[in-house]
Amino acid sequence: MFLPFAGIPTLILRPSPIGTLLKDFLFVVPLYVVFFLLHTRDLNRVRVPPPLTLLLLAFGALVLLQLFNPNVERIVVGLVGVKVWLMYLPLIYVSAAFFSTPERLVQVMRITVVIALIPCAIGLLEFVMCATIGYRAAMTLIYGGAAVEATQNFATFYMGAEFYRIPSTFSFVSQYSGFCLVMIPIVYIMQSVETDQRWRNFARIMLGVVFIAATLSGARANFVFPMLLYLTILFLDAKLTRMAVGLIFIPVVIMTTMEAAGLNVLGVFGATSGLAKHYGSDFVIPLLIHAIVSHPLGAGVGSNTGQAINVMSAAQRAVFSPIEGYYAKAAIELGFVGMMLVFMIFGAMILYGLRIRRRLRDPVARSVASAVVAFVIIMTIHSGKGWQIELDPINIWFWVLVGLLFQVPYLDFSALR
Repeated sequence: MFLPFAGIPTLILRPSPIGTLLKDFLFVVPLYVVFFLLHTRDLNRVRVPPPLTLLLLAFGALVLLQLFNPNVERIVVGLVGVKVWLMYLPLIYVSAAFFSTPERLVQVMRITVVIALIPCAIGLLEFVMCATIGYRAAMTLIYGGAAVEATQNFATFYMGAEFYRIPSTFSFVSQYSGFCLVMIPIVYIMQSVETDQRWRNFARIMLGVVFIAATLSGARANFVFPMLLYLTILFLDAKLTRMAVGLIFIPVVIMTTMEAAGLNVLGVFGATSGLAKHYGSDFVIPLLIHAIVSHPLGAGVGSNTGQAINVMSAAQRAVFSPIEGYYAKAAIELGFVGMMLVFMIFGAMILYGLRIRRRLRDPVARSVASAVVAFVIIMTIHSGKGWQIELDPINIWFWVLVGLLFQVPYLDFSALR
């Protein structure tokens, strides 16, 4: 319930980093303490594959070892790096233990999707305000002095009309666009597990709302990844009726939204395909190779972590220029071994997820597993370019959904019918 609004205290409290830590101190740390003190016995029903657990332990050990890398000038910078890399991995086990009944899953999905209506509505309202009274005026009216940072210095793109950076209830556009992305599998799961027709219809409506919000968020990646994610879910779920409806309905929603906003549909897709090619051939791969060659043994945790800038010395901040891409970051901070462990962890989650999905016979369980596996696949691809997996709210939801994935085979969805 807090995640969609975590950006508000972050913006209010800037430049202090306290706002970014509220989620951890108010929720995550207390959750871990309570779970491991009072609910350790619940770990007995957690079925996370042992090889994945060993990979996560090896990765954690390497991250802690890199804390003592001689290149880490200030220990607090390294601690921020450790926090970003490791803080949310235990959510796999907490989540797997928590989703002990399908009723809990239904409850969480309902709460999450209902609350998601607020950030989506605010984001759409902001787009309308920007189009009517002007981008700078609208954002300044809403965010005040924080508008410059929230909008990346009022950055815009022209694609037949102005395309604005929309933060909604988050601290900047990447968080809002990531929120829209993660809501796609969540809405799909809700639609699959619901037996109440009213809630199911609400989920269908919210799917359209999320796609419209994602399209108008101002993140060019959202012209590609939401559609790719949804199509991957439909492909894995292999439900012909949903696939036929999705293949027709979602493209119509996206193109209608673009037309209504004045965006040139052909120009958008042309620019997006050119951008994807540029990122692949001229950006992602060269940076990854450069990171491996430059730091084969790693430069230490925190050295390429954006959140660590708040605790760096003035000299460090002056030369700090983090490289985009989760894998490139892993190579820089953790070396070649660390990067390979990241690849192996993602690969293991995908392979185990596909195996789980293939073995499931209950159609509801298969739909839930398909949504999560598709999200892991898309985030694995997305991480080549960016750090979404480190940003709110995906840094929480990714590991929660992975934990759910390993619990799905043991949930009796027939109890809901």
